[in-house]
Amino acid sequence: MPDIATVWATYKVQILVGLAVVVVAFLLLRTVGRIVRFGAALAVGAGLGIGGAYGMTRFGVPAQFAYWGAVVITIVVLLVGTRRARER
Repeated sequence: MPDIATVWATYKVQILVGLAVVVVAFLLLRTVGRIVRFGAALAVGAGLGIGGAYGMTRFGVPAQFAYWGAVVITIVVLLVGTRRARER
């Protein structure tokens, strides 16, 4: 059985690089998850906003107000979709 000091002296660079790679990969995966969640919320919000604006213009609402309605709907969906789950 090799001594711990010998293993550390022989493989310290590989151990430290491996640990750094694991930490960086974990942080990148967390960030990618947030970006994907934001993109999905943005797509859903934009779809609902555009649909709402189209519906409002079909019911006779002026286009300017329908546009701002779409913006508000998109922002609300983004806020709801990207909020973090609360810890207990």
